[in-house]
Order: sequence, then C-alpha cells, then structure tokens
Amino acid sequence: MQRRDWFRVVLVVVSAVILVNVVPALIYAARSDEGFVQAGATWARDHGYGVIVDRIEHWRYSDPPSAKPASQLGVSDEVLALVPTATTVPPKESTPTSVAPVATTGTTTTTTWAPPPLVPVRDEPLPGEGQWLPILELGDRNVAWVTSIRPLVDYGSVRATYVRFDPSLMRAVLYNGSAIPGGNDWIDYRRVQGEALRTLLLTFNGGFRFEHTEGGYKVQGIVTEPLVDGQASLAIDVDGKVTIGVYGRDLVDGPEWVSIRQNLPPIVDGRSSGVNPSNRGWWGSDYGGVTYVPRSAICDMGDGTLLWAIVGDTDADGLATALVDAGCETGMQLDINGTWPHFAVYGGLGELDRAPVVVDRRMGNHGRYLKDSEKDFFAFFVDPDAR
Repeated sequence: MQRRDWFRVVLVVVSAVILVNVVPALIYAARSDEGFVQAGATWARDHGYGVIVDRIEHWRYSDPPSAKPASQLGVSDEVLALVPTATTVPPKESTPTSVAPVATTGTTTTTTWAPPPLVPVRDEPLPGEGQWLPILELGDRNVAWVTSIRPLVDYGSVRATYVRFDPSLMRAVLYNGSAIPGGNDWIDYRRVQGEALRTLLLTFNGGFRFEHTEGGYKVQGIVTEPLVDGQASLAIDVDGKVTIGVYGRDLVDGPEWVSIRQNLPPIVDGRSSGVNPSNRGWWGSDYGGVTYVPRSAICDMGDGTLLWAIVGDTDADGLATALVDAGCETGMQLDINGTWPHFAVYGGLGELDRAPVVVDRRMGNHGRYLKDSEKDFFAFFVDPDAR
C-alpha cells in the first residue's frame, strides 16, 4: 500500500474515532440543563476520559486570581429582592457585636437576631459588604441570611457569598443524583417533586464524584460507598437533623443515621485551617499543581446554625481562610468548579409551583434541583414537628 493510501486509512480511522466520541458528547451537552462546557466534562468523565478532563482543568485553572479588588459583590440581585425593605443594615463603620437587629418588616411581626457582621478585609468596603440580610422566614422567625465579601487580602478579585441558616425548624434530606450515586431504586431521587415541594425551603450541592475522594456515602440507610475515618461528614439522623463532623471522632455509623455524605478531610477543624503543604491536593489539586476555581463548603458555626459558602476563584488555602474568618468551627468542602456550587431558596411556600432563587450571581440553572440532577444534593424542608 502506498504512503498516500496509508495516510487516507489513518485519516478515516481518526475521523471515525472523533465522530464516535465527539458527536455523542455534543448531543449530551446540548440536551443538558448544565453549562455546555460543564456538561461536556461530565460526559467525558462518565465515559472514561476523566484523566484527560483533569489535565485540561489543571491547565485552565492554574493561574492565580487577580489582586485587583472586585468592584461588585457576589450576592445575586434576585436574592437581594427577597430582603424586606424595612430591614436595618448597620453602617459600615459599626463594630461587630454578638447580634445585629433586624427590623419588623411589612405587616409581619418578624423580629429576631441576625449574625454579627463580618469585618471586611479591604480598607474601602463596598456598600453592604459583610452585612447579613434576611432572605427566608418561618412564622415570626428569620431563619436564613446572606452576605457577600471579598475575603482575601492578597487576591481582591476573589468574592465569597455566605448563607447562614438556622436548621432547628427544618428537616434535611440527601437526594441522590442520576449519576451520583446512580441507580434507580431510590425514594428521594434526582429532584424534589410532588407534595414535598410545598414545604421546600432551600437546597445546595453535594460533594465530589467518588473517583475524586476516598470518602463514603450512606443514603436512605444504605451504604453505597464505604465510610472512612478522618473524613469530613454531613450526617442526617432519623429526625432529619444535621451533624457536621469528622467521621470516627465526632460520629460513627449507626441506625440513628439515615444519610452520611463524606467529602475529603475537614478543610476547617477547631476554627483552624485543615490545609497544609502536604495535603493540598486532597481538595481538588491535580498533577502537583494548584487549581483556582469556584469552591463551595458547608460548616458548623458552633451555635446551632450552619453556614454554606461559595468562594472563588480560589485554591484550598483561600477557601479555608474565608471559612475560618467567617467563624466556622468544622468545615467540609463540597463540590467545586464551574457552576456546580449551587444554593437556592424557594418562594411560594405551601404551593406546588415553587420559585427558585439562587444566592450568587455566578450560579446558573436556577431550578436544577426541581428538574433532573446528575449529582447528589441536600434539601431542607419545614419540620412539622419543630417548635
């Protein structure tokens, strides 16, 4: 066979390989509710190309964030629209105290404590930076607040949006995704639907794909991935109450736990960073490098409230710093990268047609957890037994 013929054969084979792999990926991405790039990466990982995706993401996200301060906070306009107009916002020069008053709003009698303001690290804070605003109430109590801040001194472009919420009136459920953990025989699966919609309060994303973490997974009383000592864990008991801690130290498996989601070692432990030079890679660094991406986390504040955060673009050190400075006692990194970090609150309590509102302007796919989620996620509902 002549050289030209060999070239044609090789060209045909290469073209066939490309078509066989690229066309299904494009179709999958086009049909997905996620971003095109994100959906393509998911398809590639699901079809054995995870190493290639990891390498591409390392190249793409290896540049540190800019030192130039961001001129806009991360909190979304949609969630700001939920804030009662009568809410009092302390002046920028106020000194944080143990509580900050929230005014009576509208025709309700809602009056409750709010978290103490966060102290901006920049000399010229943006309007409202670090001030907590109520975005969700139950009865006469505010139960969730949002704020945004530029948390890192050296990287002014990094923005953090925090949601602090009181779960005492809520019941938590871990929902399975169609890909993580997969399978079909689940009760709480892929999306919140049916009568559960009437009492839905808030949702947020789960953790890493299983090939990226040594941690385990228990859901609806079934262990699908072995639970591992030393891993940060979000556990839900039979009453729907949440515990965040280190497995093997703060909690162990037993019949009292309906679900346990593990994701890496604790990124904050004892109000201190869990990141050091020898273990940075545990939180999403590949090939000996560092990746600067949007990152999410959940932590126990030590006072009965929980804090969810999106911080980015940053590495594990930056996330840990942002969590420690926000007052986290025990912190667990959740999913990272692209628009996987996702937190929504829901209007229209009591109705079946719910209105999802994302808390940060970097988030897309507002109704992700009402449609068909590929990954696991957490949902919090009104607890009918709470007092």
